[in-house]
Amino acid sequence: MSTAVVSMASTHCPQSVCLGPDPQCCVPRSCFQLQVGDFVTARVDRERRNRIVPNHTLTHVLNWALRDVLGDHVDQKGSIVLPDKLRFDFSNAGPVDADKLASIGEGSAWMIVVFTFLQELLCMECDGKCEHGKLAV
Repeated sequence: MSTAVVSMASTHCPQSVCLGPDPQCCVPRSCFQLQVGDFVTARVDRERRNRIVPNHTLTHVLNWALRDVLGDHVDQKGSIVLPDKLRFDFSNAGPVDADKLASIGEGSAWMIVVFTFLQELLCMECDGKCEHGKLAV
């Protein structure tokens, strides 16, 4: 078992401590006493995490596609990544017109095809034994 030190820079609500953007990660303060330097155990819900992974990957794909179509001035300002949805906040000089929006969608779809092909190629190289890794965009 490994341990980690929890660092809470701020909380959204004085009655709870939020350990992530998902409301399920908010814990009422009355449930525990946490002090600086306390050791805690974190457990990852693998089933839920596996449902989040595709949306997390799409944040990288979307960031690439936005910058590719709109320009390098585009900057990610935040995101919420949950099993059933993805929200991606970004800065831009103005609204995105329909043609550019279509190009962003096409670029994202193309990148997903490329990632899928590379994953299949990596599986073939490893005799079908895939190890999931990260590909930087």
